[in-house]
Amino acid sequence: MSYRVKPKQDRILIKAELMPDKTEGGIIIPDKSKGRPHKAVVLAIGPTVKDVGVGESIVFGKYAGTIIHLENEQFMVIREDDIIASYELTD
Repeated sequence: MSYRVKPKQDRILIKAELMPDKTEGGIIIPDKSKGRPHKAVVLAIGPTVKDVGVGESIVFGKYAGTIIHLENEQFMVIREDDIIASYELTD
């Protein structure tokens, strides 16, 4: 079974980047210390969203949104107002 998610109003479906399991020095970070993710890629947008598009990389508030699970994958739904910035990686 597959899902097609359509966010409502000003909501945005995102796939958050997972926090690393180890530091660069090899120290394992326990789950309690990782915190919530705050970077993501936009997968779908609601009809009233104006400032962000699908495929964009964003930074959002640390405690924003609702975590949802679909087909053993974790996604988040946030409001457009929770987005702090969008970004691109450059060389």
